Parts: sequence; C-alpha cells; structure tokens
Amino acid sequence: EHPKRKRESIRWQDVDRIWYVTTSTGPWLPDEWLFFIGESGGCSFPTEAIGIDGIWDELKQRFAGFDYGPIIKGGTSFAKHLCWERHAATG
Repeated sequence: EHPKRKRESIRWQDVDRIWYVTTSTGPWLPDEWLFFIGESGGCSFPTEAIGIDGIWDELKQRFAGFDYGPIIKGGTSFAKHLCWERHAATG
C-alpha cells in the first residue's frame, strides 16, 4: 500500500500479464516497477517496496516461464518489458 494512493490489488489467479517498467525518476523516486494486470484491474509496486523479497518465490511458483532477463538488466530510462503473459505461458 502507498500512503498517498488508492489501494490496488489483484488475485494471483486473475493475473494475465506481468510487466517490468523502468523510468528515469531514480534515485530520488522509485524507478523500477512490477505491474500485475488482469481483465478487470491490477496493481503495481516498485521493486524497492518493503517485502519485495517475498515476490520472487511467488513468481517462480505461480508464473511458469517468467522472464527475469529485463529485471536482471535493469535500466535508468523509460522502458516496458513483458515478463509473463497467460496465453504465452499456457499455450
């Protein structure tokens, strides 16, 4: 949750796409984000968020074929990378 934004959420089973987005706002503001998108909404959070360490095991368990490459490379300018998509992962 962000103290100045409306609470966002999505159920794991409703996630259709996961994006990794980088911006040029760092180091003063978060500049790497994960976006979990579904048919009727989604949520986003910076990779610097408290508790982010717990997300990596969830990605491994729930989203077979997740592409960690863009996250490993990182970035300091605006870029949007699709790391997982339901139909691509399930055929």
